[in-house]
Amino acid sequence: METKNCISKRISFEIANSVNNILVYLISFVFSMFIFSCILQAQGSRQDSINAFVRWRYIDATSTGTLCRTDNTGFYQLINWDINNRRAALYNNNDSIPLWEFPALVNSIAMSRNGNLVAISSPDKIYVLDKITGDVVNEFILNVIPGAISGGPIEMVSDGSFIIATASAGDSDSCWVFGFQSGSTSEIWKHKIYHSAYGMKISGNDSIVIVNSYNQVAVYETFTGIERFSTTINGCQNSMGISGNGDIIATIDLHGWLKVYHWDGSNYTLLWQRMEPPTNYYNWMSAVDVSYDGSLIACGTLNFPTDTTEDGKVLLFKTTSGPTPQWTYTGTGNIVTSVSFSKNGNILSACSWGDKSNLINDLLIFNTESAIPIFSLNSPGSFFSCSTSSNGATVIASGKSVHAGIFGHGGMVYNIAVDTNNINAVNNSIIEDFDSFSCFPNPFVSTTKIKFELKENTNVIIDIYNMNGNKIINLINKEMNAGIHTIEWNAENYNAGIYFCRIITEKGNGILKIIHL
Repeated sequence: METKNCISKRISFEIANSVNNILVYLISFVFSMFIFSCILQAQGSRQDSINAFVRWRYIDATSTGTLCRTDNTGFYQLINWDINNRRAALYNNNDSIPLWEFPALVNSIAMSRNGNLVAISSPDKIYVLDKITGDVVNEFILNVIPGAISGGPIEMVSDGSFIIATASAGDSDSCWVFGFQSGSTSEIWKHKIYHSAYGMKISGNDSIVIVNSYNQVAVYETFTGIERFSTTINGCQNSMGISGNGDIIATIDLHGWLKVYHWDGSNYTLLWQRMEPPTNYYNWMSAVDVSYDGSLIACGTLNFPTDTTEDGKVLLFKTTSGPTPQWTYTGTGNIVTSVSFSKNGNILSACSWGDKSNLINDLLIFNTESAIPIFSLNSPGSFFSCSTSSNGATVIASGKSVHAGIFGHGGMVYNIAVDTNNINAVNNSIIEDFDSFSCFPNPFVSTTKIKFELKENTNVIIDIYNMNGNKIINLINKEMNAGIHTIEWNAENYNAGIYFCRIITEKGNGILKIIHL
């Protein structure tokens, strides 16, 4: 009631006082900021910053979103739905309606970062699908490898032409790691490691792949299978970390160890190590990622403050600075299940189970310069996986729609848009497929002109979103030629406030924050 009275008085004041246009615009601007601060307070922990917003979310009634992947552009997202109605599904940034769904008992997923192929690991086959249509283009039958009985983690090179896969071996105490051409039905190389595989990551330049089972980590040259490195760990059920060229790798385990290695041209040598200090139990290092240039390492933890309580942290390290974190974010409520850098190292996403009382934010997005999230979200359940696009403008997160420690069915996926315009860049290559993206005037009163430059012919989508992350209008959706283009948005019929202009092309995307007075 108090807010309504405030609004009424302000409107009456503006009507009753016909001052010059500049004064009216200033008053309107201040007033709109007040209204949107009220909206943000009403939203509570859903959004802590205007630097990001929820494009869309999807809640599945029965299935759990166990894994998620985004391609380099951030426009496409691949989700592994498990438990019930098991399937893989491809989405894009437009909405939560899948472009296609592939019904199968899916154990793991992979997506080419620059190409149009998807790989799905199932109990008896590795399926290769066309990313756009979902059609099967190849089936690799696992029984061609003696004793292989069920597919595990998989990865693809950037263009999708080569796949590294795993499969449990028939002796039940080891698994196969093997590489094959995506159109082939036989492997080029294969190795065995102890126990079932839990994780795999490929270097950004596709040259090196790091694979781990519960107790062993192995590093191979992607296309030849030549083993570069092998070591044991004290248990882990997540992937290890690797830099873009494979020169930096990071291993974690359930005794709380983070170990960072550097390739010296012939061997991986230990640079430094850090143990998360134990309490009554070992505290876990539960997730890790290495930035593309190898300069940053992010970790998630599971901590046991007492015999009956659990919590977690996100830690950021500089590789050259050793085992002292640059910053630490505490109080995730439970295990941090996934951390993911943008390619330029500016954006870090992290997700967790959160607390059982559902009072703590379980999806966090950071500018890597600070431990203060630029965005945080408290979901109804627990997140298992997150993935960040190359330019950091898209974060996808998937999980269970009730807490992971509580019995219940259902899953969830969140698609988050991140405004990277105000992020201090490590480099300036944030938007890769157009040279400029701006609007003028900004702030504006009734109309603003949106200007952008395309490097090549491509389909262009430009949408306007409000502060709640809802798309309010599509300005353009068509094929456009390379060059400089300008379109106009007439916002006379929309309320004053902050909006986001989103451009999406076949190779990249960008966000502008614009203010309507």
